[in-house]
Amino acid sequence: MGRSPIPFTDSIDDAIVNRPIVHMVHDSIARLPEVARAVVTLRDVEGLSTAEVAELLDLSEANVRVILHRSRSRIRSEVETKMRAGQI
Repeated sequence: MGRSPIPFTDSIDDAIVNRPIVHMVHDSIARLPEVARAVVTLRDVEGLSTAEVAELLDLSEANVRVILHRSRSRIRSEVETKMRAGQI
């Protein structure tokens, strides 16, 4: 299995300089389906472990990992598309 994308919070060092990117990431998170939004928020924003997220949302750890991977990929794709279109 390939490596999971890193959390966006780990890749953005300076929120002030990168404010437009942070705003795009937050907008993308807000557009995720409810469960995916909860997984990303709990895992990447709140910093909970996969096991903690699974327990809170009554999901298997494997399901949390799949949802997280797909959600991160979707967010990254949306941000990259906007950046290529010059929306940043």
